[in-house]
Amino acid sequence: MAQIKSIVGATTQTEPKISFDGKSLFFLEDTDGRKQVFQKDLSNNKKPRRAPNVDLDIRELFISPHSNHISIMLSGGEEEYQIRYCTFDENQFGGWIPVDPDLPKGSKQNFGSWRPDGIHYLQLVKDSDQWDLRFHEFATTSSSILQDVGYYAKMIGYVGDEPLTFEEHAKFDCTLNWTGDFRQGTTQSRLEEYGSTSSDGGLVTIRGKCTSDFSEVVEFRSEGDVLQTQVIKWISEEIESIIPYDDSDIAPRGELLDITADNEDFILNFNIDGECSIFHCRKKNPQLNELKLDSIREKTGSFWVDSMHLRNGQLVMEISSFSTPPHIWHFDLQTKKLQQLTIPSPSSIKIGDVTPEVHPSTGQQYLVIEPDSGISGTVIFFHGGPAVPMRRKWNPIIASFLVNGFRVITPNPRGSLGRGPRFAGLDDGHLRLNLIEKDIAPFLESMKKRYENLFMYGGSYGGWLVLKIATSPCGSMIRAGATRNGIGDFKYFYDKQKPWRRNHRHREYVGSLEVSDSYRNEILDSLSPMNSQSVFCPNIYLFSGLKDKRVDYRTSKRFTEKFESSEGCIRHFVFGRDEGTIAEGHGIKRPENLERLIKETISFFRENFELSN
Repeated sequence: MAQIKSIVGATTQTEPKISFDGKSLFFLEDTDGRKQVFQKDLSNNKKPRRAPNVDLDIRELFISPHSNHISIMLSGGEEEYQIRYCTFDENQFGGWIPVDPDLPKGSKQNFGSWRPDGIHYLQLVKDSDQWDLRFHEFATTSSSILQDVGYYAKMIGYVGDEPLTFEEHAKFDCTLNWTGDFRQGTTQSRLEEYGSTSSDGGLVTIRGKCTSDFSEVVEFRSEGDVLQTQVIKWISEEIESIIPYDDSDIAPRGELLDITADNEDFILNFNIDGECSIFHCRKKNPQLNELKLDSIREKTGSFWVDSMHLRNGQLVMEISSFSTPPHIWHFDLQTKKLQQLTIPSPSSIKIGDVTPEVHPSTGQQYLVIEPDSGISGTVIFFHGGPAVPMRRKWNPIIASFLVNGFRVITPNPRGSLGRGPRFAGLDDGHLRLNLIEKDIAPFLESMKKRYENLFMYGGSYGGWLVLKIATSPCGSMIRAGATRNGIGDFKYFYDKQKPWRRNHRHREYVGSLEVSDSYRNEILDSLSPMNSQSVFCPNIYLFSGLKDKRVDYRTSKRFTEKFESSEGCIRHFVFGRDEGTIAEGHGIKRPENLERLIKETISFFRENFELSN
């Protein structure tokens, strides 16, 4: 059997931010499975400086708009975050300090944001199941509670100096909360999804507002205690001329992914058929113009932009593709000069063609990614989220499949984002039962006619889909499958969620919090792969993390215990419990664990491929 190659441990550069004075680039670099903060002078090619190490995984990087403060959000475990900051003076980093050292013991911090004045920091703090909105003033090192928000808010921004919060209920379902004075109550506006705010606040991307299937850009400004909105229609009108449009529920659509802005300009990142296109317009002269990024395409092919930041006409972008790990490019809006600022390692891997296709009967969008040479089989790769669609971006598992000769197909079935709110809602509650019959079964039938040896892989929600397929008749078309943190028992998974997360996901999984217990349990039981009477694809390798608080490892354990006596091979591996491995949470963070998952999955697939010949 051929040696297995693993694309793990790539050096990546992510989360680019420009300093308040425009002289420095700050970014996160991952060299050993843990991200650290780096600074690079934009005026020369000197080697980047490394900030003092941090002992936890960095989730996000924030730059103060008017001071030399840098803040980071650290992951201390599942749904447990810390906010720390440091200073950068005279080309030197200070040490990392907790933003609010006086928080009650056991408190969790989440989604911080700098106030436009650069000396106040706003963050969400959770004590038990209660979320508080807290201000920290660096000048006096004091902090105070602004209000008890009582909900899960995923993002914070500003209108002027006053906070914006976004109460997220479910996908395409959120509430915008703003007040000029918290003592005078909160102004609420119901949205059907939100995006991101600008560095100076007041700018929000709204997906699917009202009845529109297009994203819109809304710029909020305050007049006293009144929330004013500006700049709405002109962008949505331009989108219609650029992105294919169809009124049917399953028609391909473009998606506004992200927006960044400074005082003069907007930069918009559109997903068009699974590839990013970057547009620019002036605030005073609203006309969209696509940036010419040919140099990037020459090096990476079709690419994806995961994050970007604009300040004083200088744009920095995080670029990756199926063949190229994340790295950073710079674009000067005035000179139109495009420059690569960082180099990943490896710089790229060899792959074949990437072809976008649409299934003729289901309207399901998918990509076919060919390896550079030789075909060991075809892997259907299901995304998680549950709604985060597959995109043309770096994924070490996909890269490892490709370099080992596996073709990879990445479908985006009903319920995926990127095609409007109606399509995203086609798997809510009991509608999820249609997913296998109406989407997956006809899709697999067509794939089986084209490719002889089919395998499947999925993580989290994608892992549930793998297990649901395995216990459905269409699973007989699959030789073997593998899951990472897959949901084998949907009711057990749902009941184990924390109350705030259960409330957050209720519409997707059961339709409403108002349904009866019997109706809720009926839906959850019907969604549970372990409640099936038979397993049609009996070759399944399940991987779990012992410390996974989102999808408890016992959901996979219960599935394995029911079907492990079936003809075939069903294995369950738990990081942190088996063979002296280090425990993992919902994601596989440690390079040695990820490498093990990849190599054992590929070995498992090859075993089943070899047995079939």
